[in-house]
Amino acid sequence: MGGEPTLHPRILDITAHAASIGLRPTVITHGMHLAKPERAAAFAQAGIHDFLVSVHGTGETAHRDPRPGPGQRRPPGAGTGQPPRAWASRSGSTSR
Repeated sequence: MGGEPTLHPRILDITAHAASIGLRPTVITHGMHLAKPERAAAFAQAGIHDFLVSVHGTGETAHRDPRPGPGQRRPPGAGTGQPPRAWASRSGSTSR
């Protein structure tokens, strides 16, 4: 699985259903489609609990250079050819 969930044609229905059965729906997104106020409002009306916005970098070099920058760290085993292990990173979220 993969891809941007806010592009799914039924994401608002899925979000609303999850909220209606007592879950607190979270969507992990790159956030570009939430820049439209009406789209963000539609998620709020559907019952979204929060968004986790994934930011990997900016500019062309962020896509070309897989090395971590100053102050960043790579996941354990990165670059070894081994399957990635679970690892934790700092994150934040904002709830409505």
